[in-house]
Amino acid sequence: MLFEIEINQILKFLPVILVLMMIIQGYLLITTALFPKVINNARIQYKKPIRITLVGLAVIIPTFLLGFSLVNLSNPTAQAIGVLIGFLPLIVGIAGSAGLCQLIGHGLPCPTDQSQNWKRVWRGGWVLNLCYLLPIVGWLIFLPWGIISGCGAIILSLGKNKPKNNKSRGRNSQ
Repeated sequence: MLFEIEINQILKFLPVILVLMMIIQGYLLITTALFPKVINNARIQYKKPIRITLVGLAVIIPTFLLGFSLVNLSNPTAQAIGVLIGFLPLIVGIAGSAGLCQLIGHGLPCPTDQSQNWKRVWRGGWVLNLCYLLPIVGWLIFLPWGIISGCGAIILSLGKNKPKNNKSRGRNSQ
């Protein structure tokens, strides 16, 4: 009887978890559709995971501290700005993790990928979401690292909209 109660308690959270997974999928797809060059550059940044993790930490920790220090003030406007500043790295981190989803999707190729590029992010996003569900490791390692590295990847990829190997242009391109 005790086991049945525990299963019922767990199954209460299933719709919430599925809705959150769908929201994250939608967010990953919309950022890929609206900012394809930035997300493609974020995917390239994931080839240096330690660098993007350190940059993400350097951005997220001060931003959280600033946001939560504003939340502790008595001014409601400052509190609202503090909440916004506190959640901004989470939003940026999820957007940057679209690059990780695209990288995972490149590892899971499909013949229709050339005509429907968004399917790579879709497949990679589901793989990443399923990794987030793994107890302890998914909750305490994969999820925070995905957000932290996503924030670092998007920060590092913002200024890289031009290709590096542009040998065909310029004066000495003969």
